[in-house]
Amino acid sequence: MKVFDLHNDLPTRGFSEEEVAAAYAAQTPHRIVSAFYTTQMRAPLAFINGYIKKYPVSQSRLYAVEDMGFVKGVSCIDAVCALPVLYAGICWNGENALGGGAGSSAGLSPLGEIALQKLTSAGITADTAHLNEKTFYQVCDRVAVPINSHTCLHSVCAHPRNLTNAQIRLILSRGGIIGLTLVAQFMGKPEAAATRADYVRQIDTFIQAFGINGLCIGTDFNGTDPVKGLSTYTEFALLADDLQGLGYTQQDINKIFFVHADNFFSKIGRGENKSA
Repeated sequence: MKVFDLHNDLPTRGFSEEEVAAAYAAQTPHRIVSAFYTTQMRAPLAFINGYIKKYPVSQSRLYAVEDMGFVKGVSCIDAVCALPVLYAGICWNGENALGGGAGSSAGLSPLGEIALQKLTSAGITADTAHLNEKTFYQVCDRVAVPINSHTCLHSVCAHPRNLTNAQIRLILSRGGIIGLTLVAQFMGKPEAAATRADYVRQIDTFIQAFGINGLCIGTDFNGTDPVKGLSTYTEFALLADDLQGLGYTQQDINKIFFVHADNFFSKIGRGENKSA
């Protein structure tokens, strides 16, 4: 079962080179966006450039910058724009020089506005995953097609990282995509207590409220505790069975698992990292 995963934290998990190589070999049937979480990283640009040199962009291996917390000026923004990444988020959960995340009340800064302009010009999609509502709407006022790479539904669990119905409708109305994630707390469960059934509920609730268009997968594998029954890409075949049991067709499942993301990045921004 093919999966296009919008968000996997493999690069910054701290695995050995052998473990990383094995992980990339195992995901060959899939298309995985490896995201660089930089907020607590030393020399993030050097790390990112070195990592991508060691593991180059391929049909199955794509890249993103989860957060630009290290950016303090325009030259650093330009360095991010030179990276072969599909999307970038301006901040993680806290506040930085660009804007405010889900754990902050700050909004978009003047430097953040410059960052959005430059990212757009470079063909890098703006990710809204970690933004608070204030910054979210300010970003959406400045970019044509925002996305959210990994989130869940505020209507199911009122976590500050989850999207409200209004936010979901805005992203979808612009032609953006939304990756539902496997973070237990976002699904209203204690850490390590979420199951595949909880994720099925997220998918089904989303479709019943908004339709299937724009719905994608954003696991946050390697950045969160495993979900029981859905801790590997192989187990997405079981998720497909669950969805078929609810009446979803194989065509519906393909749209969620990979078609929507494939189509989005073939038309928007850098596509299949063609500028890399």
